[in-house]
Amino acid sequence: MPDPVTCSNCDRMIGRLEEAYLWKDQPICQECHQRLAGGSRQDLPQKDRSEESTKPAPVNVQVVENKRPLGILDGMNIGCGIVLILIVGVVALIMLVFGPCLF
Repeated sequence: MPDPVTCSNCDRMIGRLEEAYLWKDQPICQECHQRLAGGSRQDLPQKDRSEESTKPAPVNVQVVENKRPLGILDGMNIGCGIVLILIVGVVALIMLVFGPCLF
């Protein structure tokens, strides 16, 4: 059995059962051979593909604002809110002046 060697490119130990490739008279592993020879990343083992970026693709989002004019119901809701605040204020003032005995 041949002795294990180290890849001259990535310094990974090439096992005894793995095939060592020669690149410029230097031993290299299969993954480095595929990269250096211009092989696609699809040909690499699964462990190397897991290092690829997992960022999602950018998405174009268009924000549409609803700039409709205030309608009659919106005006009534604002008016009702003001009246309600005034009523609560008056009740609070009465309770402050006369005490809770009135209610």
